[in-house]
Amino acid sequence: MSFTVQLPLAKSKSNTFVTIDEVKEFIKQNVKNVLLTAPGERVMISDFGVGLRDFLFENALDGQLPPQLEQRIDSQFEEYLPDVTLLNVETEIRDNFLLVKVFYVYDPYNLQDNIEIKIQN
Repeated sequence: MSFTVQLPLAKSKSNTFVTIDEVKEFIKQNVKNVLLTAPGERVMISDFGVGLRDFLFENALDGQLPPQLEQRIDSQFEEYLPDVTLLNVETEIRDNFLLVKVFYVYDPYNLQDNIEIKIQN
């Protein structure tokens, strides 16, 4: 059973698109979409997305981003990923990159996972 197509789109050997067949990967793709989509970018759902790229140039204290990033992630999970519980968010910011690690659990299957996203200037 396929859940959805894998992003970015890629052709499979059978000339169709590569699909995601595992729940864990499906949830990870959804989490990634919420984190990387900028508010206002999604048509008809203007408040969807965290917009991690927008935080790349935020002022950081001791290499850590302000707490509003974690608050934004938490509120987006509650609204758009209701079956996913946010466990922890770790951030690191340097001169030319932002590293965000998000730890979460998919409640219906008790699947714990994490995603690490590095955004460079």
